[in-house]
Amino acid sequence: MNDLEKICADAYEARVKIGTLDTDIKNKVLNDAADNLLKAEKEILEANNKGCGHSRGKYEGKEHD
Repeated sequence: MNDLEKICADAYEARVKIGTLDTDIKNKVLNDAADNLLKAEKEILEANNKGCGHSRGKYEGKEHD
């Protein structure tokens, strides 16, 4: 299991516990997550561009979203 799969699996398991939290706490968690995504924006976009580069050419001549 790679890092992303582990993060997703952990998030899936946490969903029940998170669902029982007070709305203010859930909002804080979501805001903190959003802040962390914004802080890592440059790294995320760089990794995304790298990943997209691997798939270039695979869809040539085909319509896609």
